[in-house]
Amino acid sequence: MKLAELSAAERSLDPYLHVEPAFINLATCLKLFGAYFRDYYMGRTIKEGTPYAQVFNDHLLSTLALDLARDREIITLGEALADPVPGRLCCSTENLAGMVATPEGGRVRVPVDLPYPCQRRVFLRFDPDFFLTAQDRELYDGPVRAAVLAQIDIVKADELVINPLVMGTPSFTHFRNDETTLDYSDLADDWFETYSTDIAEFAGEPRDPVPEAEWRAALAPLEGADIIKHLRHITDGLVADETLQPPMVACGLHLSEAGGAEIPAALVMTGAGDRLLTSADLRAPPDRLMALAATPAELWVVIHGGPMDRQVSETVRALAVRPHAPRRYCLVDGAEIHRILKAHRRI
Repeated sequence: MKLAELSAAERSLDPYLHVEPAFINLATCLKLFGAYFRDYYMGRTIKEGTPYAQVFNDHLLSTLALDLARDREIITLGEALADPVPGRLCCSTENLAGMVATPEGGRVRVPVDLPYPCQRRVFLRFDPDFFLTAQDRELYDGPVRAAVLAQIDIVKADELVINPLVMGTPSFTHFRNDETTLDYSDLADDWFETYSTDIAEFAGEPRDPVPEAEWRAALAPLEGADIIKHLRHITDGLVADETLQPPMVACGLHLSEAGGAEIPAALVMTGAGDRLLTSADLRAPPDRLMALAATPAELWVVIHGGPMDRQVSETVRALAVRPHAPRRYCLVDGAEIHRILKAHRRI
């Protein structure tokens, strides 16, 4: 089952995102998060030497650590890279390349494969004895995608080393979810991408896709400022950031099947024309993703008048979908712009 195969009503569900732990540095968590966290956690653990008790306690620690990250508004690794500070926490889902031994008394380093260009190489560094099972340790020997709550340790001009506190797999398998959302747990990592057709303001009547030549010709006379102006009027939005050109628009959007609830959203235009949008374009000054992260928007809409590289989705997801407080994101390329403007008789 894939996200695209679900109905708009299913995709509009808002399940709680859990991290099924594979690695926990318990001692550092209890020390770093403070006495209240330690006492709260210890007061709720099962005091038995059974496998069930261990699993319960591990998931409890993961839940409470992610709650703390949400309450403290911990930023993603992608945001932290703009100004890394030793001791700062970060939390995001990243692609890990696999463990490499170091000469540091059994510790390992894991390169992080960032989906966007960065002047620094990023490594996780940790003791593999903190994996919860032998199977988890074996999985992380190779490439794996994992949610990581970590603390920045070493900052160099060309290198960043972070120490993970909790690592695991994004999942909906959690007591905070009901039976409806539990069925979609295998899609948890992709869940928070929102299709433009699922947004009431952008939906319109279904139409057959138009040929690429047709939508390109229709959009050719429009600059980025023209497109974002049309979308601002369609969404009844306001200019939120005039330093970006075209400026960012703040608005409230509605998921088509979500009962009319309004989501605080931000629209950012990355360019118009035939040029392929890349992850490097997104993160080049002015960094539009950092501009979005500075807003309270819970839905990021990234708009480009032409095609988008596959890495664009990975890059937006890395910054938008925090494991502890996921934000939705929507990618609107030239074909979708044409569909939206056509539906609203703007072209």
